[in-house]
Amino acid sequence: MNRLTARIGAVSAAVGAAFLPLITHAQGINDAVGTLNATKLNVGTQSLPELIGRFINVFLGLLGIIFVVIIVYAGFLYLTDQGEGKKVEQAKKLITNSIIGLVIIVAAYAIANFVVSSLATASGTG
Repeated sequence: MNRLTARIGAVSAAVGAAFLPLITHAQGINDAVGTLNATKLNVGTQSLPELIGRFINVFLGLLGIIFVVIIVYAGFLYLTDQGEGKKVEQAKKLITNSIIGLVIIVAAYAIANFVVSSLATASGTG
């Protein structure tokens, strides 16, 4: 019964942590909708480097979210090991690889922003 209670507690904590940003930033949804409506009017006036830059930023942002989810899953494995040792090793590998992936994503984001801003400046649109 204690194992079941511990697992239910761990799962509920993980789910609560996953939805915490939505709960805490629910107030900003109206601002986001207003920004989207304002952006909707400017879609046709973007230059090619700006459009590519936005695509790259969205793609890298999604990758970052995936890696954060993997880190949360690894933490869940680490917490629910219960003395086996096998899950701890797997969790450590996942956390290490996820942190390396996040570092690569941040570096790619910095490089992409530099290249896109340089292209925009060179083409005269930035």
